Amino acid sequence: MTNKNSNENRRDFLRKTGFLSLGVAGAGSKGFTKQEQAVADGPYNVLNFGAKGDGKTIDTKAIQNTIDKAAEDGGGTVYFPAGTYISGTLFLKSNITIHLEAGV
Repeated sequence: MTNKNSNENRRDFLRKTGFLSLGVAGAGSKGFTKQEQAVADGPYNVLNFGAKGDGKTIDTKAIQNTIDKAAEDGGGTVYFPAGTYISGTLFLKSNITIHLEAGV
């Protein structure tokens, strides 16, 4: 394997695993159950912590702050509305659920 192919494979792997970009597409909140809507409206929506999900802004710090706050409060669901989130390494914590809005 050449170095060029190795780098391309590494980038492909990172994209597929979400380390370069976490893409979530969806149709909005219509069709949510009451429980799903409560999660979307809850205190751990990454947009409320400054994430943009626009595919251009690096959202690592906002996502990590959301995870940290949920953990500090004893746990909860970190919610990602539809969008494309660019992120580096994240440190997950106990009692945290990640909810990615269902997409098309």
